[in-house]
Amino acid sequence: MAIYGVKNDTLTYTMNGATTDFNSKISYDAQVSSLLFSPHIADYFVSNHICELIEPTLAFGLIDLQILNDTAHAGYTWTSTPSLTTLLHNSPVRTINTIVETDMTKIEAGKIYTSVTHTSINFQININNQGFNNIAHFDFYLAGDVGIIEKDAYYYGYLNETETIVDFHIK
Repeated sequence: MAIYGVKNDTLTYTMNGATTDFNSKISYDAQVSSLLFSPHIADYFVSNHICELIEPTLAFGLIDLQILNDTAHAGYTWTSTPSLTTLLHNSPVRTINTIVETDMTKIEAGKIYTSVTHTSINFQININNQGFNNIAHFDFYLAGDVGIIEKDAYYYGYLNETETIVDFHIK
């Protein structure tokens, strides 16, 4: 389920085995259906223990977020580029990614998830070489063997969004 401001939506992510090549990043497609918005595709890329989510956003278009380093400990921080071209609206962008907590237990929709990792991402832009400033913040909660169970997004000046898992099926 996703909450956009005061609107509730139900999203369905379906992995279908298809892939997309983003600058030599062969990513796995997930069809996303929504009650409020047009269908779209989100992509997942994993390499060298880094898991990335590549998806369109209302505020910034297509972004590429490194949502997890599965070998990192709580407190570990790294910098990455959230755009496939390193620019957003012709300005340099970066993300500051942090493993906030590991091995958590979290309840979503009445279900208990264990081995949960909480990651935090500050999305920054450098307009006119004035220095990097935060323009969005993301929190991800990922459960082992399931994936993302919660995503909180704060697009400064635009919208706030929370997505939580309701159910999942692995075939």
